[in-house]
Amino acid sequence: MVSVKVDKLKSLARQAEAGNREFRAFIKGRCTMPDEELDRLVARMTDEVRAGVDCAACARCCRELAPMFGDGDRQRLARRLKMTVEQFKGRCLVYEEDADGRGWRMKAMPCLFLEGGRCSVYEDRPVECREYPYLDKGNFSCRMLTILERTFTCPIVYEVLERLKEHFGFARIDPYCG
Repeated sequence: MVSVKVDKLKSLARQAEAGNREFRAFIKGRCTMPDEELDRLVARMTDEVRAGVDCAACARCCRELAPMFGDGDRQRLARRLKMTVEQFKGRCLVYEEDADGRGWRMKAMPCLFLEGGRCSVYEDRPVECREYPYLDKGNFSCRMLTILERTFTCPIVYEVLERLKEHFGFARIDPYCG
């Protein structure tokens, strides 16, 4: 199991913040590892860490983040909930301007579909939920800023980043101290 205690995640991420910014500068400017190799390393570490994390015991992403719902997400969930898309949007979503142009976001937090740490619509969950925490999307070095933000929400991201820092010779934040 991963050693990061979910209840201490935000304080650990806060302690690691300055070091994470330095690590980002290293990855973006001084790291000589080719991007493809870095992406493979991140994917391998993500698989290892994910295997030791019980997402249902954490569910921070479901409690703290409001995913965007694309057209397919809205249609799939409306069908599952036996509603029209308009009914689904009215009951569950709010429209917000978004750079991606999708615009529809979960209306309330925690997620309306979170039941006892589990997603009640798991098979039909939005694409953003399926892909979270986005560590295995590639272009890791170009996405460092958003990855650093996720250390406050996801123990998988926090732990992968700590392992990466250790791999490249940066100090690791010990989850048992502080």
